[in-house]
Amino acid sequence: MLTLSSKFCARAVTAAAALLFAGSALAAREVDPDMDLPDPAPTKPPLETRPVKIPANPPEVALPGPDTYPRAAQPIDVPMPGGGMAQVRPLKTVLTLAKREALADRLIVVFRKPETDESAAHTRASKFGAGIAKPLLKVGRKGVLVDVSGAASLEDAARAYLSDPEVQYASPDWVMHKQEIPNDPSFGSQWGMTTIQASQAWNRTHGSPGVRIAVLDTGINELHADLAGKVVARRDFTGSGSGTDDIDGHGTHVAGIAAASTNNAAGVAGVGYDSSLMNVKVLDDSGSGSVSMLYNGIYWATDNGAHVINMSLGSDEQDCSTSWWEDLFDVGRNELRDSINYAFDRNVVLVAAAGNNGADQQQWPGACPNVLSVANTNSADMRSGSSNFGTWVDVAAPGAGIFSTAVPGASSCQNGLMGAFANCSGTSMASPHVAGIAALVRSSCGMTRANDIVNRITSTANAIAGTGTLWQFGRVNALNAVCFPALAPRITAENSTSIQLGWSDRTPGETHFEVFWQIVGGAAASVILPANSTSFLHSGLSTGLDVDYFVRVCDALGCSDWSNPVHGNTGSSLKVSLSGAGKVTSSPAGINCGGGASDCNEAYLPGTIVRLTARGSGNINKPVYWLFDHWDGACAGQGYVCTLTMSAARSAKAVFVRETNGGL
Repeated sequence: MLTLSSKFCARAVTAAAALLFAGSALAAREVDPDMDLPDPAPTKPPLETRPVKIPANPPEVALPGPDTYPRAAQPIDVPMPGGGMAQVRPLKTVLTLAKREALADRLIVVFRKPETDESAAHTRASKFGAGIAKPLLKVGRKGVLVDVSGAASLEDAARAYLSDPEVQYASPDWVMHKQEIPNDPSFGSQWGMTTIQASQAWNRTHGSPGVRIAVLDTGINELHADLAGKVVARRDFTGSGSGTDDIDGHGTHVAGIAAASTNNAAGVAGVGYDSSLMNVKVLDDSGSGSVSMLYNGIYWATDNGAHVINMSLGSDEQDCSTSWWEDLFDVGRNELRDSINYAFDRNVVLVAAAGNNGADQQQWPGACPNVLSVANTNSADMRSGSSNFGTWVDVAAPGAGIFSTAVPGASSCQNGLMGAFANCSGTSMASPHVAGIAALVRSSCGMTRANDIVNRITSTANAIAGTGTLWQFGRVNALNAVCFPALAPRITAENSTSIQLGWSDRTPGETHFEVFWQIVGGAAASVILPANSTSFLHSGLSTGLDVDYFVRVCDALGCSDWSNPVHGNTGSSLKVSLSGAGKVTSSPAGINCGGGASDCNEAYLPGTIVRLTARGSGNINKPVYWLFDHWDGACAGQGYVCTLTMSAARSAKAVFVRETNGGL
C-alpha cells in the first residue's frame, strides 16, 4: 500500500473569523512546513458536512511526458509477469534537510492569482537560485510541477520562488510507496471474507456494475481471468512505458480484493461482487510514485465517474494539515487536501491504508480529513503487528495473508503462489475490503451521499479488542453494513373478491417473503411465501373492502424493513333498482337490470367512471307503454343517461311511468 490516511472533519467556521483571517494571514506567502516541522499530533476531527462551492467546470488533468518525472541513471531489474526480468529506471529521489524523501529536482509551485505572468515568475526564480525553473505539468487545480535542476537544493529553489510576491506556495513533490508485507505466512484461503461476513452480505446484495471503485495503485493486469471485463476506465499518471498494465503486481492484488469476478466457479471472490473497477495508475513499475501523481489521479477518477476511491498507498512526507482556511478559500496551500475535498464534495467515498510501521504514526492520505483510514487485522481478529494504529485510524479490516489475484513472476504479492493467485499482507490489503463494502452499501441502501455511506460502515462495525484506542469504530462487517434491496410492491389486479400484489425480487439469497395485510376497520393477518416469489393473490374477499399490504424479504439471519404500504380495494358496490317497468344497463358492463334481467348489483374499483342508461318498455299488442321519467338516489334529473365516478357504495333508482293511447 502507499501511505496516506483519513479523518472526517468539521470544515465550517464563523463568518467573522473567516473575514478576520482573510484580512491578515492569507496575505502571507507560505513555506511548506513539512520541510522543517514535525508531523502534527494525531487527532480525529468529527465528521461534519459543510456547504461547498463546486466549480462549474472540472479541472483539466494533464498526463505526464517521458521526462516529467526524474529517473535514476541506473535501471533496476524488476521481475516480469511470466518470467524474466525487465530493467526499470526508478524515480530519482533526495532527502530534504528534514530527512524527508522527495523527488529530485522538482517543486510544486502555486501562484497567487490566475492572471499571474507565470513565465516571468519562473525567469525571476531561476535568477534567484531555482535552477532552470522549467514548468512541466499542471498538478491539481492550481499547482505546477517545476523542474529546478541546477538548484543547490530543493530548499534553495523553494526560497527563490517564495521571494516572489506572486507565489503562494512552493513544496517538494513528496514520494509515496506501496506497503504490503511480503513475508507473512500463507493462509491459502479467503479467511477475511468469512470474518467480515461477506457471503452473508451477498445473500442480500451483489452490488451493481453501475457503482465504480477506482483503484489508485500500480495498475491492474486486466487480462487476469478473474478481472477480465471488470475495468471500465483506465489512465496512467506515472509516464510508465507499460501504460496502465501492472508490472509490479500490487495493484492487481488490491483490485481482486475489492471486486474480482465473483460466483464464476473460478479463482477468488471480490467484496464488491458485481461492482466495476477503474484502473488509475499513480505508482510506477517499481511501486513508487509522487503526490502530484496522486492529486491528478484523484481528480481524474472523480471526474470520470468513480463512486469509491481506494488508495492502498501512503507517505510519511506529505501531510494534510487541517487548516480551515484552506477548505474555505482554497488558497492552494495543500493540493492533497484540495483533491480529497474535491472528491468528497462530489460524494466519492475515499478509503486509504493506515500504514505498516507498526506504530501510532500518521500516514497520508489515510490521516487526511474525509478519508476512511483502515488498519490491518489478522485471522484472530486482532491488530497485525505491522499495522499502524491510533485514534486517527477509523476502522480495521482483514489484511494478513489475504488470498487474491496475482501477477505470477511480478515483484509484489507472490507468497504462496497458486496459479495466478497468491497471499499478500498489509494495510494495503485491508483497505480494499472497506472499499468493496462501500460499493455494496451505495448500491443496496439507496445512499448517494459520501457522509451517509461512511457513517453506515463505521456505525455497523464490530467493536473488537482495540476499538477506541487502536482505531475508532471497530472491524468492518459487510453483513451489518449492507441493506436488503428496497421492495416496492404494487397492486397488479383487483376485482370484487380478490386483490393481487406483485414486486421485483432483487435479493440474491433470500429464504422467504412475508406479506402482511390490514383490512381497514377489520382484521389483520400475514402469510409466508417461498424464496423467489414475486406475487401474492389474496382471494375470497368480500366486496367493498379497503386493504393495506406490506411486504418484506428475509434470509437466515434476519428480515428487511417492511415496505411502504400499498392500498388495495375489492370495489365499491353500485346497486340499481327500478320503479315501473323498464331496463338499465351500464358501461363498463356489469349492470343489466330489468326487462327479464336481474344483474342489478356490481362492484367497481375506486375512480371507475360508470355510465348508466335507462330505457322504457312497451308491447305492440297492447296500447300500454312505460316511459322513463327521472332518476332518484345517486343519479338525478330526467336525462336517460347518468354518469357516476365510483368512490364509495352507491345506489340509483330509475323511475318509469305508464302511458296509454300512444307514447313510445
